Parts: sequence; C-alpha cells; structure tokens
Amino acid sequence: MTASTKARASLLTVAFFFLLIVSGITAADKSAPSQAGAKEKESARLEKVLGDFEKYAVKAMADWRVPGMAVAIVRGDDVVYQKAFGVKTLGKEDPVTEDTVFQIGSASKAFTSALTAILVDEGKLKWDDKVLSRLDDFKMYDPWVTGQFTVTDLMAQRSGMPPQAVDSLVMTGFGRDRVIESLQYVKPATSFRSAYAYQNNLWLVAAKIAEKITGDTWEDNIRRRILGPLGMSSSSTDMRSFTQGADTASLHRDVDGKVVAIPMDWKYMDWTYVYGPAGGINSNIKDMSKWLRMQARGGVFKGKRLIKEESSAFMHAPKTPIAGSAGPCQYYCLGWVHREAIPYPITWHNGGTSGSKTMVAFVTPGASRPAVGIAVLSNLIETQLPESLAWRFFDLYFGNPKRDWSGEALETAKKAAGKEEAARPEKPAVPEPALALDRYAGDYKNDIYGTVSVDKAEQGLTMTIGPKKVRIEMSHWDGNKFMGSWKYFPVKEDIGFITFDAGKDGAVTGMTADVFNGDGCGTFKRPSAAGRDRLVIDGMSVTREKISSPKSSAGTFEKLFAEAVSVNGTKPITYDQFQALRRSGDKFVLVDVLSADDYGTGHIPGAISFPLKKINPYEAVNKIPMGSNVVVYCLDFRCSYSDDAARKLSGYGYRVLAYKGGLDEWQQKGQKLSK
Repeated sequence: MTASTKARASLLTVAFFFLLIVSGITAADKSAPSQAGAKEKESARLEKVLGDFEKYAVKAMADWRVPGMAVAIVRGDDVVYQKAFGVKTLGKEDPVTEDTVFQIGSASKAFTSALTAILVDEGKLKWDDKVLSRLDDFKMYDPWVTGQFTVTDLMAQRSGMPPQAVDSLVMTGFGRDRVIESLQYVKPATSFRSAYAYQNNLWLVAAKIAEKITGDTWEDNIRRRILGPLGMSSSSTDMRSFTQGADTASLHRDVDGKVVAIPMDWKYMDWTYVYGPAGGINSNIKDMSKWLRMQARGGVFKGKRLIKEESSAFMHAPKTPIAGSAGPCQYYCLGWVHREAIPYPITWHNGGTSGSKTMVAFVTPGASRPAVGIAVLSNLIETQLPESLAWRFFDLYFGNPKRDWSGEALETAKKAAGKEEAARPEKPAVPEPALALDRYAGDYKNDIYGTVSVDKAEQGLTMTIGPKKVRIEMSHWDGNKFMGSWKYFPVKEDIGFITFDAGKDGAVTGMTADVFNGDGCGTFKRPSAAGRDRLVIDGMSVTREKISSPKSSAGTFEKLFAEAVSVNGTKPITYDQFQALRRSGDKFVLVDVLSADDYGTGHIPGAISFPLKKINPYEAVNKIPMGSNVVVYCLDFRCSYSDDAARKLSGYGYRVLAYKGGLDEWQQKGQKLSK
C-alpha cells in the first residue's frame, strides 16, 4: 500500500467511524426506552421467580419437618437472593441467620478437587499422574489396578470397590491412615473403571498427595489456598469450630418418626472431620455463595482467577456414567455431578452428615446468559429438601413446566420407608437354641478392623470394636444368629444380624456382622487355639512360648519375605546381623510396634512398646536414646506399622534397621538366633 492509498484509507475509516458514531447515537436514542423496558421486565420476572420459589421452599421445609435452612441464589457475580429460615435447634427459639454455620458434608469433595486443580495449575501435579508415583505405599486389592490408578481415578468414583467401602472404620474410631491402608483388603465389586460406585475413602488419598506435595495438611491447604482467597472467613475444617462456634446449626435426625437434635458432645461427632477431604467442611450461606459464584464462573471470583479455565472445565466434565432406573442422564465428574436438563446441563453435588443436608448446583454461563446457581444448607439428614429446591428453582428460572419435586421425593421416601418396615425380619416363634454363650466369647480378627472382642453379657453377648471401643449388644435370634443393636445416635437401634460360624463339634470359627459387611468387609475369623510358638527376646536370652494365633502356612516364608521391603532407604537387618548386633555391645533399641490404636502390652518383654500413632519426636527422644540403632518389628507379617514406624523414626534422625513383620520371620527362621 502506497502513502496516498493509506491516506485515502484513513479518511474512509474516519468517515465510516463517524457514521457509526452518529448512527449509534441515533440507535441508542431510539432503543433506550426499549432496553430500559427489557431490564424492568427481566427484573420483574426474576422477582416473581424468587417469590414463587420462596413460597415453595417454605412449604417444602414444613413438609419435610426440617428445623432450619439457609438459601443463596447467584446470577453472574451477583447474589440475587439470600435468606435464612427456621431455627438452629429444634425446640429452641434461636433462629438460623445468614451467618449460621452448617456442616456441608460431601459438598466438601469439590474443595479437594479444587485444591488438586490448583496444584495442577502450579505444575506440581498432573491429572493423569499414577498414584504410585506420588505415594509409594498406595495399594488396592488388585496389583494391576494399583499400578494403573491415576489422580483422576481417585475422584471419579470408578474404583471397582463396593459403594462406600470401609466407611465404618471412621465410625468406630480409626484414622485416615488406617482407611488408606485398608483399601488393599477390599475385594472389588466390579472391574476397574467399569461402573460408578460412590466412595469417601479415596478422597483421603487425594488429600495425602496434596499434603506430600505442599508439606501442609489438607486443612491448612484448604484454608490458605481456597477459603482465604475467596474471603470465606466463617468457614472451617475442624470439629472444634463447629461444636464450639457461636452461631452453629445443630444436627438433627429422624428417630422413630420424630425429629431430634444431636448434642454437640456426641461421641461420634468427629467422624465427619476424620473424613474431612470427603466431607468435613463447615460453612454458612454467605461463604457458600462466594464458592458457588467462583465455581459457576469457571474459577473466577470478583475478577480474579483462582483456578485456570481448563482445570475448572476438567473438574466439571463427565467422567463416569451414573446408572439409574429413571430420571435424567447423570455423570460423576470430580467432586461434581453433571446432569442433563432442559434447557442446559446442571452441575451439582449434595452432601449429608449425621444430621445435615446440603445442595450446591449451577448452570455455567453461555453466549447470551450469565451463570446461575443455588446453594441450600439444612440441619436434617433424612430429607430431599435441598435437592428438590434446586430442581424447582431451575425450572422456575428457565420457564420449564412446574413440577413438584419435593412432593414426589417425599412420596418416594414414604414408600421406601414402608417397604423397609415390611421387610423387617420377624423372629422365629420357636428359635433354634444357641450354643452356650461362653462358646462364642473371645477375640475375632480381620485385616481391616483388626481384633474385635465378643463377651458374655447379662442379656446375651456384646461385641467391642475399634479405638472408640464401640459396644454392640447382641440378643439371641435363631441358632447361631444374633440381632445387633448400637446406640450410635441418642437411641439404641437394631443394626442387623451377627451370625457365628460353628462346626458340628460346636467349635466357633468366625462370625459375620451385617453392619460392617455391606462392602464385604464384615467377616471375622477366630484365631486358632492350636497355638504356635513365638520368640521372646529378653536381654541375651531367646526363649519360646505358646501364643493363641493362627499358625503360619508352611512354605510361605520365602514368598512373604520377598514382599518385605526396606523403608525410606533404611537397611533391612538379617537374622545373623541382628544376632551379631546383640552380641557386639553396640547400643541398640528394640521398638515393639503395636497397632495404631492398640493400648495393650507389648509382644517382647523389655522392649520399648507403644502404638504407632504415639510415635512422635517428643516420645521418641524421651524413650529412645539418640545414636541408638533401632530395630523395628511387629507381630505379624501383614502388619504395615513396622514400615510406618521406621519412616517416622528415620525422619527423627535414628538409624533404623527394619523388617515388615519381625516376629513371624524370627519365629520361622529363629534357629539362627540360637547359634
């Protein structure tokens, strides 16, 4: 283009631009009244939608007998509706406010996936990273599945395990590490990645990866990377903030047709926070509206991007089809569910704890529409109110035919309750007699729950399980079958059968507890009384004594020893080396690792014995002289606590010589100790 050509083009551009300005002014003048009218019309429409919604919400809340709730509705970056209803605690007058804090349950999962997304954005993690590349002790039942498991798989609900596997561990007092360790014992219900099955346990693995990458706890990461940037100042991740908060909604549940409040000092309140990465966040409706706006707008809050657009889209994208007999097509994403709906898909997730119910749902923005979403917090667990209000709101907002979602859900719940009542087992009129109750008493074990004890009681039997020493009463039902009852909530309730296995000779060899067997993990074996020897090491003497434990299978030592690996770069000690160490005069300490929650005595007299969870720098320094060679062992081959203890002690500066399961090895090759 020549200079003269450029000049003519510039003049034409100026002339054309001037015409646009003039015509624009003219058009604006002409359209101003119509635009103003359109805005007024839309404002009036929204006002009517919200008015209709509130009337529906109030009635539905009463129908479900929910004591209190709070609702927020957002459009774009604006909160267009925010209101609280009812009371914090049934029977009291203290009202729910917009500041009242609720447990949000599994709506917390999206916070863990968001934390993972932030680490992906920072280049510290990839969605398709193998879990084993991040946690070398991760183990599923199938070794091939273990090797193929990715970070995405942890949050996509397609593990192959039975639904909600090993959840009872946290109910009975076990911690996060025990839940993760137990995954290797859960037999799959389907093949890997072939079917949807809802899990809480794997979210602990995702959180552990984040902790290893950052060096911070999951709780600290959530506060620093999500709650802080969003200004969610009333939200928290711990039990104390909830139970001792100044403005907190009590938990409620239905007990025999009556809604009752659960006291804040309830024995089992902590399970929600043990499962924190899967369901342990506390929040109020003001804070949840901020979270909702950020999620609905693809990771942006008040003009600031918290999560990259592609990571946000990946979290919200369908991963696993959710099979259902009726209703819209739905897919699990990563802490979210994708629901096909008219006119646009809805992204949502609900949450339930022992006494609260939550719903968070939104429709992402499009070319001609802003993002829109709703959050509902409530303080009753047995309700479909939050979900029903979400579907009703979207129907009203998008002009769909009105549908009574709450009424339909309530009717379905009533029918299900009727079927459950009709299916309640009836005790035989003339039951088969039980064995003498003493025959059932004793210890029973499985790999997940460890040792449980059955004792004779005044009115039958009792089972004691877990670190909380949960006591389940058993009344005779028929033959070797007993009905279990557990005072989990404020009242004692039947929880299913405990059935004992007994031979023709009357020897009881095991039992199955229905309440722990929904995932196939509720079968317990009774240790054989035939006994085996164990080595007792006291000073320089080595003796044997009988113990009531199952005898190790012949010929399994080499296989088991091959599975025993050194930990954290520490050097395994052979039997000959151990014998030489004992005789050398060098300073060494035997650490007898008990189970994570075992408060019994040790296996070896004179050894330092304490539970794994009590091994910390303070305890170590006070019990183990620095500079000592440390031999770590555990009673059984499958005991992983020796590995965990070795990691800890090595991290505290001790030179650790470790086996995975010392005494079994010493028992089978113990002749070397006498040479």
